[in-house]
Amino acid sequence: MVRLPNTYSGVVTWLKVILPLIALGLLSTLFLFSRARTPPTSLPFFDLALQERIREQQITGPYFVGTTENGLSLTLSADAARRDGGDLGRLSADNVTMQIKTKAETLVIMSSQSGVLDAGADRVQLAGGVSVNSSSGYTIETETLSSALNTLYIETEGEVRGSGPAGSFQAGKMILTSGNKDKTLHLLFTNGVILTNGQTE
Repeated sequence: MVRLPNTYSGVVTWLKVILPLIALGLLSTLFLFSRARTPPTSLPFFDLALQERIREQQITGPYFVGTTENGLSLTLSADAARRDGGDLGRLSADNVTMQIKTKAETLVIMSSQSGVLDAGADRVQLAGGVSVNSSSGYTIETETLSSALNTLYIETEGEVRGSGPAGSFQAGKMILTSGNKDKTLHLLFTNGVILTNGQTE
């Protein structure tokens, strides 16, 4: 007896072959259309500020931490920093804050409008209205000061004005150091110290 072909089984068999081919065809079409799209000429978030940062190689919110020979912590932060000239080890920074700390407390906070970090020389220079505030009660203003990064030695380059436990004063220069074995800070005012009561040293 001759058997008629099973139509249902045949259809199912063909569908198993045809449907995957159709799916592959649809996927290929989707990829073709996606590749054919014209890329945008500019990204929406690529604004002028971002272009300037890339051009100047600017770093936003830099933060540096160091430790002096006697264990004091020096932290340096800024709003922004960029390479200073052609030297990769020098950075110019805006709105700089420098702090001297022990594990227990913050001893001195210094802030300025600008600064230059020289990693090769282990030094930082603060400029543009430098403000110094110490935990011992001194508030000092000067135009420029420089600080070592591997040891505590901070020196102003000119006159200082401020106030402290003894009253208001001005001096030709200020030096801030600490002992070799302890973390006690030493403030030294030189080049003529004038107190509010008229005394001169």
